[in-house]
Amino acid sequence: MRRMWSRVLVVLAVLGGIVAAPAVPVMAATPQERGALRDSLAALAPVGSSAVIDPATGEVVVRVAGAASLQFRATAARHRPVRTVNAEQPVRTNAILIGGQAMNSLDGRICSTGLITKHGSIFYVVTAGHCVAGALSPWFGPGGGMIGPEKSAHFPDNDFGLLRVSDVTPYQLRSQVAWETGSVLIGAVADVAVGAPVCKTGRTTGTTCGTVLAKDATWHYPDGVVYGLIETDVCAGPGDSGAPLVSLGGGYTSRSRHGAFGILSGSNNNTCGAPGYRSAFQPLPEVMSFHSLVLPI
Repeated sequence: MRRMWSRVLVVLAVLGGIVAAPAVPVMAATPQERGALRDSLAALAPVGSSAVIDPATGEVVVRVAGAASLQFRATAARHRPVRTVNAEQPVRTNAILIGGQAMNSLDGRICSTGLITKHGSIFYVVTAGHCVAGALSPWFGPGGGMIGPEKSAHFPDNDFGLLRVSDVTPYQLRSQVAWETGSVLIGAVADVAVGAPVCKTGRTTGTTCGTVLAKDATWHYPDGVVYGLIETDVCAGPGDSGAPLVSLGGGYTSRSRHGAFGILSGSNNNTCGAPGYRSAFQPLPEVMSFHSLVLPI
């Protein structure tokens, strides 16, 4: 009778799904297999994690940054030899995100970063509104690293937009703009006078300089009218939209002689340097005030 009941219990347990044979661990025996396992676990781990093969033990050691997904934990559990530890600090590239660099939307729209700003603890990239409006987020910066999604877009009437810098961006953020082969620190956002010498840096035409010719200009683009623009003879080309307009010097703070005035809105498509060439910039003080932004310096 006891044997009969034990058979019944085994059958019921199997039918009820409460008895399962333990999964056989998947062994990574060769260096090639362990290398593949290292790479797959690093890809499944949270952003900021890293993985190496311990030369002393041969284990795949994954330094996990943050909360790991169920998929990562399950994959790590069924493979051998794997050891997971908490990362002391998340890894990141040393790339610096500044104004005047190339950026691309998810659907391939090309523009330029304008200025790195901050509201509270959140960082934003100011750029041209016509770049951001209607584009697919997120946006990507130099080297293809993610900047983040659209925060807002104002166009027409005005021409400025914000990208919210993602919490997992690989970039270090600086209050600088590209300048020829280097960069300059921006000490303040300010108004600019007619006749002032200015420069801009964008992805297409690089650093170009000229003079402020007029203020409060109104430009009628095919997509609508934009008011209150700074008009200059500074050379700009397609893809430069959003590029920062900055001073050649002027003692804006004790840390920097350079100030930022605007971000590129457009040009009249004439040849750079030809008589009648014009480019237009959205004033930055208005943008900073509207979104309560400050420079993160």
